Amino acid sequence: MSSSSKNNDVGEQAAVLFGNGYHCAESIVVAVLEACGENGKKIAPMATPFGGGFAESFAEVCGVVSGSMLVIGCCHGRNEQGASWNKAADLGREFIEIFRSAHGTLNCGKLVGQVNEEEQMNHCRNIVRSGAICLMEVLGKASEYSDKQHVLR
Repeated sequence: MSSSSKNNDVGEQAAVLFGNGYHCAESIVVAVLEACGENGKKIAPMATPFGGGFAESFAEVCGVVSGSMLVIGCCHGRNEQGASWNKAADLGREFIEIFRSAHGTLNCGKLVGQVNEEEQMNHCRNIVRSGAICLMEVLGKASEYSDKQHVLR
């Protein structure tokens, strides 16, 4: 299976999870970590307060972005106090740049405000799908780091 096909499959899985028991941040965490061979359901509770633009405020950072930052931290965060966090920061910045370019903003309220209430779930599901695909692409590029380590292992 090509990486593009796998990324699309992960995007579809995240979209299915969204609205079926998981919100935006949780959907990203579960789908992407599971695709990376980690226990995404174990980390999902950490993503819970980030849904709906931070605690359902619909006013702050999109849960897709928050969930993606959690995944990057789980996969490439530092395990030791004082260790470099450049890798995770670089990957986070790359994800943010791509997400902002694709959607025009990181703000949940502005994203939700792009459509009427009846279209909101499908609109957000599409953002979850594209965010998961984007995150998989960013994580795939991370293989260039020779000191790759998973926090969860």
